[in-house]
Amino acid sequence: LVSDWSSDVCSSDLSCPIPVEGKQVSVTVSVGAALLRKGEPADSAVQRTDELLYVAKCQGGNAVRVEV
Repeated sequence: LVSDWSSDVCSSDLSCPIPVEGKQVSVTVSVGAALLRKGEPADSAVQRTDELLYVAKCQGGNAVRVEV
């Protein structure tokens, strides 16, 4: 499910600039995703997700990183 969605995001043509307040702005998408483990505090899962998001951003955008 997530891998199908991530493939769609990464293969989408997001390189086409969009107009914002009279300027052309390029858009990229970076996603990090992790599942909450049984008995794990929510803030721990959020931290892992944030780390995955950071990895995706460092790879230049249009990237999805999923913890499996």
